[in-house]
Amino acid sequence: MTQTEKIEIVEAIERMIAQKGSQNALANWMKGVSTATLSQMRNHNWENIADDMWRKVAAQLGVSSNVWN
Repeated sequence: MTQTEKIEIVEAIERMIAQKGSQNALANWMKGVSTATLSQMRNHNWENIADDMWRKVAAQLGVSSNVWN
């Protein structure tokens, strides 16, 4: 997972938060993603977030990359 892909996912998170009204609302809407994880992603504290979690968030937000397997 590249930094560029992570930034794209964070941008999608921001758009969806604007749509849902809050980070908590987005976390409640998503499956298996906590508010804390979203917060860490938004604040670029990425070292402890597994690529699988990034993929899970991306899939739920409709972010795709032809690089991912």
